[in-house]
Amino acid sequence: TPANVGVFGNDAPDISVGLYLDGDPDLLNIGYDQGVLPVGGGSGTGRMTYVVAPLDAIKTKVFSYNSKALVQYVTNNTEIIHNKIFGAMINPTPPEVCLVFLKTWATEGYDRPSLE
Repeated sequence: TPANVGVFGNDAPDISVGLYLDGDPDLLNIGYDQGVLPVGGGSGTGRMTYVVAPLDAIKTKVFSYNSKALVQYVTNNTEIIHNKIFGAMINPTPPEVCLVFLKTWATEGYDRPSLE
């Protein structure tokens, strides 16, 4: 029953750009930068009619046992990694619990140029 929870990463919030398909895969701009990605691409892709983002579920759970709890979150990976503002955005630090949600798009016929 932590009173200070930190949630980090671009896979934690709700989908913010369409449902699944947006962008140009040839430009590596797939459109999945922000928001939970519940399914990959290819012939097995399906469309879900209802998705609960991890961040929403965590807030609901934490507030169910402590209405004064603090759920702090940063979901922009660029801000976290490249601008090194992680410590400045979380106060009080450190959270009792840190949860990290990361993702990468995968589909048949689309090879990743690296693991970065």
